[in-house]
Amino acid sequence: MHCSPSFGGRPDAAAPGEREHYDYTNTYSVPPAVPNYDDLNLSLDLLTTEFSVDYSLPLSKDRTLKVGLDAQKDNDDFGNSGDTVDPATRITASPKIPRCH
Repeated sequence: MHCSPSFGGRPDAAAPGEREHYDYTNTYSVPPAVPNYDDLNLSLDLLTTEFSVDYSLPLSKDRTLKVGLDAQKDNDDFGNSGDTVDPATRITASPKIPRCH
């Protein structure tokens, strides 16, 4: 079996994540068989939200009360999928990689 990937996209630098699409042509020489085709889609979004609060209260000449809070929330989304394309009809035949979050 011989796989020939062709890169169908590139990550967009302006977008908050990455998008990639690959088309594969699988050719067979031993035993001879009709070529088949696969698609692979990869996506990635990384979103981070940060929040911080600082408070300072002078209590006297030599003393100060300082209180702070810092919080961070990460919301990462990975969307990977793929499928096999029927060589005769060029219609998606069966999913190979399930979409996952």
